Amino acid sequence: MYDVAGRLEDFKKAAPGYGFWNNDYSFSEWLTDGKISISSAQSTDAYLLQLCERNGGIFATFDRRIKPLLIGSRDESLLEYIPS
Repeated sequence: MYDVAGRLEDFKKAAPGYGFWNNDYSFSEWLTDGKISISSAQSTDAYLLQLCERNGGIFATFDRRIKPLLIGSRDESLLEYIPS
């Protein structure tokens, strides 16, 4: 059985420019300023997707239900769907 840790290692090898970003913005302020309404179930996905957009990154996910419109964007290049 291939585990999640193995998949993440494969992703890191395939994307040598990956990195970590500072938590340098207030998610709650962003929601309020942008007048965006999301459910609590979507808050982590929206936070991470917004962090990627702010830092010029790509949000890698197994979840094909996540769309850029979650954060009010139409930029499909924000997402990379990992094959399951």
